[in-house]
Amino acid sequence: MWTVAGVADGLVLCSGWLSQQDTGTFVNFLQPIAERQWRVLAVLSDKQGVLPSAVAQVFPKAKHAFCQVHYLNNLAEQWRKRAK
Repeated sequence: MWTVAGVADGLVLCSGWLSQQDTGTFVNFLQPIAERQWRVLAVLSDKQGVLPSAVAQVFPKAKHAFCQVHYLNNLAEQWRKRAK
């Protein structure tokens, strides 16, 4: 399940099940938000490889960053695995 929500208010802008995680699928998922002409300044996401390219296509002026909580949790998980 994928969800796009506003950071300031938590308002869900769109959500849905994506059976594929490729650039075209993400573009199609994000496009309805762009069509509403809402000003998107930045996108924060987990580290999906193709998502930054989809964001760049749909929201060319928006900044994109990876969620530091997920990034640090993933890093900690790798350290835990190596420590075993």
